[in-house]
Amino acid sequence: MQNSVDPTSTKMDVSNQIIHDQILKDANLPESPNARAAIIKWFSSRHMRRYIAGQMNWQGAPTGDPSEYQINGELRLSLRHIIDYLHRALTDETLPTQYQIMDVQLTSSPVEVILNRCRLFDKWSHRKAIRQQVEGNLVEGVDFREIFSITLKDDMRLVELLTPRALDVEGKMMVHCIGDGTYDDRIGGKSDYHQFSLLDTDGNPHCTFEVHHGKLLQCHGRSHAPPGQKYSTQVSQIITGMAWEFNDNDVNRTGLIKDRHGKTCFIFDLPEVFDGDLNLESVTILESLCKVRVITGNLNLKDSAVRHLERLEEVHGDAHFCVGIFCSRPIRVGGKTVWNQPRQTKGKFMPGP
Repeated sequence: MQNSVDPTSTKMDVSNQIIHDQILKDANLPESPNARAAIIKWFSSRHMRRYIAGQMNWQGAPTGDPSEYQINGELRLSLRHIIDYLHRALTDETLPTQYQIMDVQLTSSPVEVILNRCRLFDKWSHRKAIRQQVEGNLVEGVDFREIFSITLKDDMRLVELLTPRALDVEGKMMVHCIGDGTYDDRIGGKSDYHQFSLLDTDGNPHCTFEVHHGKLLQCHGRSHAPPGQKYSTQVSQIITGMAWEFNDNDVNRTGLIKDRHGKTCFIFDLPEVFDGDLNLESVTILESLCKVRVITGNLNLKDSAVRHLERLEEVHGDAHFCVGIFCSRPIRVGGKTVWNQPRQTKGKFMPGP
């Protein structure tokens, strides 16, 4: 009786042939011998070996000849896309350093590390292409100017937008209404209005600010949402460093609130102990108090979208809960335990001491 062929070992045997004949033969490999060798070695020893063991979608050999094993078309395109990235990462010194890679580093890098770099590179390339499409050639000092008076985390920059073209770029990149003429009469200090943008090291915007007479009127992330939690530190640095005032009643527009000492807090990243009154009445952009355990003042959640109090243990002052909040642990209000077990509230006002 003839022994059956082990598919795994068969695939392993023909792996290098597949790499060379089906993938690397007509791929965009770099001219540098070291770079070429690094890509081939990585595919042979890392990438292909992982999939050969059964995780890759292979098409069987119709004649039973192992050399006729094929990689399906979708995967073939994916592998060539990875090669294109590796080509640039190994040879293009103009790329940001986080996307570059050395040949010695590549051959020892796990599959997941390289694939993640490739995904991040794709996002960067996409945003760069969009920016080039809508931006053209914005001129620093003409269309925008950097604010050098403050230093931001991760080398991000605060710039003031000075021309209608700069507003158009900001609006298209951030998908909100600052462009297309809407705010053209509010730039460069006209009527003392100023428009600012928070940029990363690639020049991509992540938050747009409008300020009037030193007061923060608007603070928006993408699509009019509050700034992402990832940039809460920079937003706080900007507001503190620029000494901008803002109204606690504008939480839905800014995502910001102050404690009793005037410290700026981002509602998606409130501290475990919030020192002061936490007034979130009618706030619709927050569904959970996340890590907040203690509130030293009053808590007002009337008509808010907050539905979860995962860690809240104590409110020193009064508490007004909206309907449908789920309390996962006992909560003390004004020194008295008001719930001894998980339950949903019924929109009740509870006075403190």
